[in-house]
Amino acid sequence: METLALVKPTVKEQLFVKITEIKQKKLTAAQVIEIMEVKRCLTYAFERLVWTYFGLSKEQILELSEQEIEALSLLTLERSKRMFIFLWILQVTVPFIGLEIASETDTMMFRRNLCKIKKMLGVGLNLGRILREGLTV
Repeated sequence: METLALVKPTVKEQLFVKITEIKQKKLTAAQVIEIMEVKRCLTYAFERLVWTYFGLSKEQILELSEQEIEALSLLTLERSKRMFIFLWILQVTVPFIGLEIASETDTMMFRRNLCKIKKMLGVGLNLGRILREGLTV
């Protein structure tokens, strides 16, 4: 980090710059564990929703390519949209009971974890690969 100051950066400033560079290069152990947990929940909810909407088993999903799995996830999102809206309205209008009922449904789990993984991994997200890896475990 280059500064326009007339004095040299202090040791604290240099250390802060070094720490931020390390954080950008490597994730902490807690972040890696959190990403693995979100992937696991996402894959579980995806598998359940695909079984519900399309009747495909885990083995049949694994026969598809990564691009086809990603397209299947988009179709699953589209099919579950109406249920998601209903559950979201239930959570908002009946806070305690709605939250308890709706939060653990496969539809809400899939959408919630999909949003989380998109925030965590950002632009380099390959949903087909993530779901395939989760299904093979």
